[in-house]
Order: sequence, then structure tokens, then C-alpha cells
Amino acid sequence: MAYSILSVDDNSCIADSMPCSHCEDELQGTPIYGYCPSCQTPVNLSVAGRAVCKIDENRALAEFTKCHTCHYELHGLDPGSNCPECGSPIGFSLENRLLRYTGTDWLAKVSSGFLFYAVMIFVSILLGIGAGVAGVFIGDAATKMTVVMSVGAITSLLSMIAIWFMTSPLPAESRNAPTQLTRLAARIFAVLVVPSVLMASVAQLRPELTFMAQIPQTILGTLLAISLWLYCRTIAGLIPDESLQRQSTTVAILFAVGGIVGLVGLILFIAIGFVPAQPGASQAHAPQVSAGLIGGGIVSCLGGIASIIALVWGIILLFKFRNRFVACKKEAVALYSNDDGADSQGMRIENG
Repeated sequence: MAYSILSVDDNSCIADSMPCSHCEDELQGTPIYGYCPSCQTPVNLSVAGRAVCKIDENRALAEFTKCHTCHYELHGLDPGSNCPECGSPIGFSLENRLLRYTGTDWLAKVSSGFLFYAVMIFVSILLGIGAGVAGVFIGDAATKMTVVMSVGAITSLLSMIAIWFMTSPLPAESRNAPTQLTRLAARIFAVLVVPSVLMASVAQLRPELTFMAQIPQTILGTLLAISLWLYCRTIAGLIPDESLQRQSTTVAILFAVGGIVGLVGLILFIAIGFVPAQPGASQAHAPQVSAGLIGGGIVSCLGGIASIIALVWGIILLFKFRNRFVACKKEAVALYSNDDGADSQGMRIENG
């Protein structure tokens, strides 16, 4: 089997001769996350489906990679040579980590999870707006709480199912796999978010507890977003797609900033905004309470802006991930179409 390995230098510029997939212009020396100088097509589209490795000035592996067969350290060796320990092609160890070697059933399942989660975000927004509008016309507090709880339960449960699909374990994943920690964290937080949403909905019956109940929901939601997008960052490296890696990292940072700033705003509301007036206190203290409310509101708005940017950006990335997974599935089918579904190492690709 021939292995398609692309070498890049320390500046992440393409070190090998490679044509643009659109205009066939030479891309050697172009940043792997940049654009074709002739037609402005993203370079990652031309790189798609190829294993990427960093090389040093001697064209030896500059990254630390273990042999897939015997786990011998391959750092400093020629990417086109064989493992000195077991004789396995180094190209197989570089390519075997790509998603096209996983299996079409897994690729189809995870790609549907990306699409499902993106759709669920849209549905959650629409249902949230609808519940807010319905609350204006519903006078009975119990009925209003039922509507809010129903919307929260439905959206959080369906989102949890979508995340479960997205974080399906790799077929050959081990306990030490780089995706394992973030994948499990995303699943755990997805489950914990459900009761936190219901608790926040119930707390609306008592205004003094509304902001207090939002604290665990904010914390769990932020941890879920961070772990989920860090998982996506690792998965993007297995496509490989450096652009998706960088964007996933940025979205995770934005969610972290939004969550932390929003949490500070909630604490300001609770600690300053709702301090009861002391008997006999002068009117001079009133502006301080008002300033606390205003300060908490401003901080919360800043956190909300960061979270909204991350949410919109995340939706776009979810569709990009889904498209890349569909492409990986097609590559997997084409890769083994002449081998009756098996590669040289005995791995089979499920036709699904």
C-alpha cells in the first residue's frame, strides 16, 4: 500500500511539491493553513486525506511519533523509511491515525451527531424564544414553570443524545488515546447539564433563587463546551485539518471566557445586587446597590457576547466537521474498494 505523507517545516509551510486541488498551482512553501496564491483556495482542501508530519532541516521526523506496530520511537527518522525495530513502514504509523482508517460505520455515526447537535442548537434557541413569549401571556405561575421545564428538559436531553453520538469512541481507541479524557468529560458534563437546567427552571418560582440556581448551570455548561471543543480539536488533527484545529481551540477559549465572565456577573448580582436594605439606612446607600446591579449586568452582558460569538462560530464548525467526516467516509470506501474491505494490517472497513 502506498502512503500519502505530506511534510511541513517548523513554520508549518509545505516542504514537498504539491499542486493545488483547484488550479494545480505549486503549493510548496505555502502555509498549510493558508490559501493558494493563485486561486485563493484553502490549502487544507488540497491536503485533505493526507497524513501531515513535521520535518527538520535534514528531512527527518521532527515530531515524536511511535510506531503503530511495535511502539518504537520514530523521532529523527526518514518518514519514507521503515521502523528499525519491526520493519513496518513509517508511513503506516503516520497515516493509521487518520480518520479514514477508523471505519465507515463510526464515521457515519459521528457525522450524524455533528449535524444533530447543530440542529438542536437552532431548535433550542427557537424553543427558548417561544417559551419566553408564551410566558408573557401565561399568568399562572405553575403553568409557566411547566412550559419552561418541558422546553429545558426536551432540549437538554436531545442535546445530550447528539453529544453522545459525536463522542462515540474510536474503534481502536485505547485508554491512553488523546481523545479519551475530553470525550469522557464531554459525556459526563452533558449528563449533568440536564438536572442543572431543570433546577434552574424550578428556581424561577422563587425570584431570590433564580440567579443562584443559574450558577451550577453556567459552570456545567461551560465545562461541557470546553471539553467538547477540545475533543473536536483532537479529532480535527486526525482528519487532518489544522484550520479546524485552530478554530476549535478558539471556540473553546471563547466559551471559557464567556462562562467565567458570566459567572462573575451572576456573583455580583447575588452578592451586591440583592443585599436587603438595613433598617434606618440613609438614602446614600441606594446608588451603591444600583451600581452593583448595573455592574453585574454589564459583566454578564460581556460574558453573554463572548458566548454568543462562540455559539455562532461553533454552529458553523459543526457543519464543517460534518462535511469533513462525510468526505473521510468516502475516502475510506475508496481506499479499500480494491482490497475487499481489508488493509495490509488486517483492519476491516464496515460498509454502512
